[in-house]
Amino acid sequence: MSASRLEHDFGVPPDLIDDLVLANRILAQHRVLDTFGHVSVRCNSKGHGGDSEELFLLATYNAPAYVGRDDIAIYRVSTGEPAEETEKRKGALERHIHAGIYRSRADVQAVLHCHSPLLVSFSILPPGASDLKPVIHVGASAGSKIPTYDIAHRNGDRTNLLINTPDLGDDFASFFSTSEAPNMVLMRGHGATIVSPENVRDIVHRGIYAVVNAGIYKDALLMSQVTLSEGPQALSEGEIQACGAEVSAVAHEEILLLTQQRKTLMANDSADTSAGETLYKEVTRLIKERDTLLDSLAYATSTVRSLSAQNKELVRLLTLAQTALLAQQRNASPSTTPNKEKPARASSNTTWIGGNYISHPEDATLLGPAEKAWASGKAQEALSLLADRFSSEPLPDIDAIKLELLMSSVLRSSGKVPQGLRHAGIALQRARRVQSHELAGRAQFHRGLCCFYLDRYADAAWCFALASSTEGYAEIIEVHRDMAEKKRARLPDGHEGRVVTEGFLEV
Repeated sequence: MSASRLEHDFGVPPDLIDDLVLANRILAQHRVLDTFGHVSVRCNSKGHGGDSEELFLLATYNAPAYVGRDDIAIYRVSTGEPAEETEKRKGALERHIHAGIYRSRADVQAVLHCHSPLLVSFSILPPGASDLKPVIHVGASAGSKIPTYDIAHRNGDRTNLLINTPDLGDDFASFFSTSEAPNMVLMRGHGATIVSPENVRDIVHRGIYAVVNAGIYKDALLMSQVTLSEGPQALSEGEIQACGAEVSAVAHEEILLLTQQRKTLMANDSADTSAGETLYKEVTRLIKERDTLLDSLAYATSTVRSLSAQNKELVRLLTLAQTALLAQQRNASPSTTPNKEKPARASSNTTWIGGNYISHPEDATLLGPAEKAWASGKAQEALSLLADRFSSEPLPDIDAIKLELLMSSVLRSSGKVPQGLRHAGIALQRARRVQSHELAGRAQFHRGLCCFYLDRYADAAWCFALASSTEGYAEIIEVHRDMAEKKRARLPDGHEGRVVTEGFLEV
């Protein structure tokens, strides 16, 4: 409901709405209200049907610092529910605090509920330990008795401490309707509620100085424990009465000054960004900056892992190279063990198939039929011949590696690149097992080709680099490695093809 409808349909004075808006903002500015605190004012006006009805004004569910005129809603004292039938906005969860107090105390004109940490700290002390008392003249309006309400005493220890039903509102309001008729009640582990018999401007004064008084009293208590034999001196009963009357007389002028200050700030809202909005934007910027840094950290971590894997591979290759050199030295001596596998060399009669595969004449018996079928464009027939060759009889490791390499090439040229990559990986594992540097290099070359066609350019470039010394493949490997590096460089940051896949080189 808009403020104009409150004025028209319920006869709410415009100044009363303005005062309540300013009360929310001033109390938020002085940190009496946090995001969930609220302040209300009794509204002795006609009901929606024209009949006299007890009502009160309270902001809808909104941060007090940003409450505007159109955020003010009107509620029935009898139920704590909206007086406007069409009201759809979410109301304050603890509006029943206000309704209950207005029902039990006819003299109360305004109610403030807050969650000030200073006031909460006094609410959780044992009875009599350090009861909160007014100790400064502007805090006298709190009264000499400030009781503490514990919701668990009558409602058990399984509530959420919120006064969010009419019954709980009446239970809490009973603390205000005792013979002492206190002006402030602490709420254990929750906050405090303050009432005013005057108006909404007076409740602003009471709220601000209730928190100030609590802070001074708390500091004095801490100081007295160190330096004094007695606790802080509270105001006497007579001083409370006299100070309360004096402060009430000047409170109106004080609130007028605060109101003028707040109105000036409101007038500048359209031209200047509020401190809260500036802080929100700065926090949002910092969060985005943090997320960017986290992304960069994740990328850096991935790169470090890849480099670590590459380093492991280089160490392993150096070890293999040393082993191969030792083996060559042993082969050159008379005591060389016979039947050691000799590195395959490309002869002048080697031919290329598919532009990426070398056919060796010495392998004609083993691979000839399948190579011939593949070269004739009969890839499926070649795959069938290879499968039959695998299943016909147990094969020596060297023959099995050569079959795996041809199988990888045929599969890759048929569009079955992932399967081709798998067979090339099997060939590499077997070549390493028998310590055949020549066949391991060919296997790395075919793995690189598969990775290239899968857009895994970093993986491909590394495979080509590891295969660069393979007999007969040097020139074509250099071409493919150059293409892989160029394509990798053109990939956007974060693309998986820019870095070596974790664990890939450990296959």
